[in-house]
Amino acid sequence: MLKVLKTFFNGMGTGKRIGRATTVFLLFFVPLFIFAVTQSQFSQANLKIGQKAPEDIRAPFALEDTDAYESQVEESLANMEAVYRISPTVQITTKAKVSGYLDLVRDIKLRNNLTVSSRIDELETVSPLDLSSDVHGIAIESTFSSLNTVEAISEDILTQMLAQGIKEDELGYRLMEIDGIVSSLNLQEGEQLLISSILMGAMEPNEFVDTIATERQMELIRESIRPVVIEQNELIVEKGETISSEQMRIIRLAELGEEGSRSWTRYIGIWIQLMLPLLAMILYIKYFSPEILNGRLIYLMFTLFMITFLLGKAMETVSPYLIPSAFNSIIATLLVGPGLAIISNLVLVYMLYFLWSIPGELAIIMIVGNSAGIILLLHQNQRHRVLLNGIYMGAISFIFYLGYYFLGDITTRNILINGGAIIIGGLVSGVVSLGTLPLWESVFKVLTPLKLMELTDPNQPLLRRLFAEAPGTYHHSLIVGSLSEAAASSIGANPLLAKAGAYYHDIGKLKRPSYFKENQFGIENPHDQMEPIQSTEIIISHWEDGMKLGKETKLPREIMDIIDQHHGNTLMSYFYHKASKDGETLPEDKFRYGGQKPKSKEATIVMLADSVEAAVRSIRNMDETAIELMVGRIIKGKIEDGQLDHSPITTKEINTVKNTFISVLKGIYHERIEYPEKS
Repeated sequence: MLKVLKTFFNGMGTGKRIGRATTVFLLFFVPLFIFAVTQSQFSQANLKIGQKAPEDIRAPFALEDTDAYESQVEESLANMEAVYRISPTVQITTKAKVSGYLDLVRDIKLRNNLTVSSRIDELETVSPLDLSSDVHGIAIESTFSSLNTVEAISEDILTQMLAQGIKEDELGYRLMEIDGIVSSLNLQEGEQLLISSILMGAMEPNEFVDTIATERQMELIRESIRPVVIEQNELIVEKGETISSEQMRIIRLAELGEEGSRSWTRYIGIWIQLMLPLLAMILYIKYFSPEILNGRLIYLMFTLFMITFLLGKAMETVSPYLIPSAFNSIIATLLVGPGLAIISNLVLVYMLYFLWSIPGELAIIMIVGNSAGIILLLHQNQRHRVLLNGIYMGAISFIFYLGYYFLGDITTRNILINGGAIIIGGLVSGVVSLGTLPLWESVFKVLTPLKLMELTDPNQPLLRRLFAEAPGTYHHSLIVGSLSEAAASSIGANPLLAKAGAYYHDIGKLKRPSYFKENQFGIENPHDQMEPIQSTEIIISHWEDGMKLGKETKLPREIMDIIDQHHGNTLMSYFYHKASKDGETLPEDKFRYGGQKPKSKEATIVMLADSVEAAVRSIRNMDETAIELMVGRIIKGKIEDGQLDHSPITTKEINTVKNTFISVLKGIYHERIEYPEKS
């Protein structure tokens, strides 16, 4: 538990910011804690710091002052010196360095084929000690007898100094002693310098903290300190004396001024009861729906939670069975998702039970009824059914409450009054949800399935304009919508979003519909009389015109993203090659769209469906093989052009999308029998 709390509060900050999850936790926790404290019936403590004691205050019984005991322990441990031990291996390794170095010197001296400078250079290369060239020179020029003397004296001094123990922070000071020790010996100057240099290069600290012995010593100190006990009837504060903070601590410890003690423990109890459910909810969001935590939807959840919570308080004064808890579940399901709606409902019901003291059976009814309603909401596609869902939730809750009646736990009067209140609460939840849903969608910029269904309604103004002013584009968009919806379903993307995005992806063609091939019924192609660069500018402009029209009509951001990304920065290859037919190399930038590359699976699917539908429609001899080859070629071209570089779609999903396209297109362009002419 402590590890989870540490991770939650310390591990989720990034940079200089407090962790997002911590911020959200506090956003929920602080107002609820304030509600809890103001709801609780706390009285003021009889005794306060700075107040003069009205009488002698004595301990009513013997009590152990653990804080004072821990303070004494901490003070003793702070004054305790660590236990050190001398490591015997250091002496062995340092002596090995000395003898190893001098053995190298002897070996090099025996090599008569080297000059003195060459010997020094070789010694400097292989020496285990970091010594200067001058010292290496002295060693090389020393006699074997002198080297033996140097080795014997060096090992003696090492033995003596290391036997006394050298700590890490003492090493520098002990090295300074070497010159004094060596200079007192009756040796030649070169031998003294060689011994001093070898010792300084080989010497290491050999006295280290013995962790086990130190911990054992600390434990002995703890055991040696006796517990601090305040005896029964011991004077804490004398009459007329000003109460200090330390005395107040002992007073609370002794449970004198009982309101102070009980308030403190009540605060702790409230803190625990609020913290754990909220912590569980925030951690669930962090690990299973992190996109909610990092966006504005978490504030939507908070707002819904608090509104329902406050409505609960208002209704609780009349009847707790009137609380419209289903409101939170309905809106959360539609805007955030069923999983989080269930979690939010559980936490909300618990808070109502803990803070407003709703009956236990009502808390269970709210959990069961609202959870059932959340499941019923999963496939709703019409707004009026939101109202019906509130009624369904009330009905389910009433039926569950009826079970208590048949178990004999409640009376007929309870059924009539409380059961009726439950149904009214569900109805109120449905009415409020239906009435405020557009507000939530607008304020928090949430694109719900209901909104997507509305956008794909053929009676939408933009779609009616497409049908009337650009019928070829309208028909193309419908087919792209069918392809996109099927492909999105096949890979677990959002089929409604893909379909709606496909319906609106070409709305920019409304500005110049006759310049696009699908709308040129029985008229001359205006591009035949234009320069390729002019044609390119007109074709590309439909992307910009679509963005402008989308903003003017306030299309949702997700649809605007698809309009922006459905061409990426694709090259207008037809006009580019037409402009380059004389062999002149032209910059591609002028012949590329200026949109962003797809950043979502839905935008990627619409891009591919748009290109595939147009390409397949151009096939002269239509058959299954031609469709398969064309779909594969178009998708491969998009990948090779880098249009899917920013998309989260995987290679496996691309193959699934391709197969889905082929299947749908075969259904659209299936062979038909030829009807015989009438004779």
